[in-house]
Amino acid sequence: PCIRANMTAAKVDGKYGRGSYSGLETVLQSIISGVKLFLLPFLDVGEAVLACSPVDDDSSVDFILKSIWAPVSTVLLTKYQGMFSIGIPSVLSSCYNTIERFLISLQELVSEEWREAVGRRLRNHSSVREFQSKWKLDIYFQLRCNELMSRLEKGCYISVKHGLTSATAASSLGAMYLNKQDDKDTASSATKKAVAGGESAAVQYLNTHLPNSVTISVTECDRIKSQLMSDCDGVEFQCPLFTVVAMEMMICIHKDVLLPPLGSKFVAFVLRMLLRTEAQLAAMCNVPTPSFTKLGIDQLKHATLQSLNKTAASVIGVLNANTPMKSSAAVDSTTTSVEKDLNAVPANPAVVSTLTSIPTIQTADEYVLIIQDLLLLENWITTKYQICLTEELLSIHSKNSDLDVENSLNSIADIKNAMSNCFATNRFNLRATTVTLWLKMTQIIMTECKRGLVSAVKAIAGKFRMTNKPPPDTASAFIEPIFNPLKKLLNSHGKVVNAFQSAFSLTHCQAANEKDFASTAANWQTTIVEDVTSHYLEQAKALMETVKQMDSALMRRSKIRPNAASSSTTGTASNNLSDSEKIYLQVTLDIDAYGREVEQLGVDSSLLKELRELKNDIATQMAAAHQN
Repeated sequence: PCIRANMTAAKVDGKYGRGSYSGLETVLQSIISGVKLFLLPFLDVGEAVLACSPVDDDSSVDFILKSIWAPVSTVLLTKYQGMFSIGIPSVLSSCYNTIERFLISLQELVSEEWREAVGRRLRNHSSVREFQSKWKLDIYFQLRCNELMSRLEKGCYISVKHGLTSATAASSLGAMYLNKQDDKDTASSATKKAVAGGESAAVQYLNTHLPNSVTISVTECDRIKSQLMSDCDGVEFQCPLFTVVAMEMMICIHKDVLLPPLGSKFVAFVLRMLLRTEAQLAAMCNVPTPSFTKLGIDQLKHATLQSLNKTAASVIGVLNANTPMKSSAAVDSTTTSVEKDLNAVPANPAVVSTLTSIPTIQTADEYVLIIQDLLLLENWITTKYQICLTEELLSIHSKNSDLDVENSLNSIADIKNAMSNCFATNRFNLRATTVTLWLKMTQIIMTECKRGLVSAVKAIAGKFRMTNKPPPDTASAFIEPIFNPLKKLLNSHGKVVNAFQSAFSLTHCQAANEKDFASTAANWQTTIVEDVTSHYLEQAKALMETVKQMDSALMRRSKIRPNAASSSTTGTASNNLSDSEKIYLQVTLDIDAYGREVEQLGVDSSLLKELRELKNDIATQMAAAHQN
């Protein structure tokens, strides 16, 4: 009678109106307070009696289960069935967590010596299990996935439309996590009407939760942003898409989102979001789409199923991307076979955009910003997020495990191992993408360094042939700026360069599949200089060959018309050098200046071996030209 009197509709619904269940926490805690006030001694006596009972059957005296839990659960099941399947996920989450806290409060009513026994009974009793089975967690998970993925899909769309690093994209995507109501009309009318008997709770919910998404409160969103900034040591992501995926990953494990029975499902969905982001990035940067292996998820499902996901029929069905993902990001929840789910994970997730074309990254600066974010994202996942997520799963395990001590320890080790394998594959994907983008950035730097070299070297011949100009005494003007693109990169993004080389040093690339990463990080400047030097050497040799051919032609003309060729083969009295000698001298000065530029970059001077050989050849040709 006391419980029925307290659990009226008005009290359970609370201040937000019918169907909001905003007063459920207060009602249940008031019941706990009443028990504490009058019945605590009887509870300990009852536990002592139970400890002496040979069998825990229906005839046993169990105050907590029969006098408190049974009437409370009966009232909830008969009068408030709507809370088990309400269409607003945050309301269902709030109700679920309220019941969980109530069960913990029941356990804490007795003295310390009886709490473990009470907790075991509460988790294993058929009435509690039957009650827990009423929650429509499949619907809840689908709704949550819709919310999370809809924001990520919007992030992908805006990034495609405005560019990965554009200020417009940052402004548009940042608004999703601000206290604005501009996008609340995007919430479906069906969601607004999901509250039984009225819309007041839904309207209140929309006004106090994230716009465009309806997942967590704006206050909690601000806290997550602050935590993310702190985890990244105050460094912000330059690409708003990475901010979006990091925020959604944090929201995934928020206490109001991650329900204990769905632990491994949300882990799978986190990986799905990461793969979606990597696939979008790969499309925009025109690099191979990252691969995915199922080892970690497989372990997470089979090794820790008993403690993590007793009510979930499938762990990784949400990773099924055989069909293009719609903007609504509907999640297929019909798969019930674990084996079928495992086989359904594609090697490459689908990349979908409603735009007809996907613009690609064009400049080295853009690549550097993306690489900086990838390094930051990988470090955050490895050092912060993965640990946080593992702790959440371990917390779920500790609260829900019915195993003995030895098996419990094994299960904890399984969770850590499974999480490590899950993110190891993702970490490799991120690192592989980072190196690939670095190579593409390197290719852009090479192209910029070589731009104009062909015409500049060819112009040397025209500068001195039949112009009667004095012999050169300085290098050509085009030599000094050759490596300006590389110097600009080192000066403007030195921290990113150092971070890249540190992240991919031999110390951090011990795995066999990462040895090439270390080579790339150690030799990228050398690769640029080698390529540019080879190109310059090719042009210089072509010029020398042209000069030789011209000298041969002039020599033939001089035999026929001795005076006709004199002006082009010999210099004036003041110059004392022929046109060809002036060209040879200019190329020699250029090679020396080029060598100094290379040495300033700190690159191995052995790369200049062929240039030095060319310089010696030029000296020989110059002497021959002078003799002629």
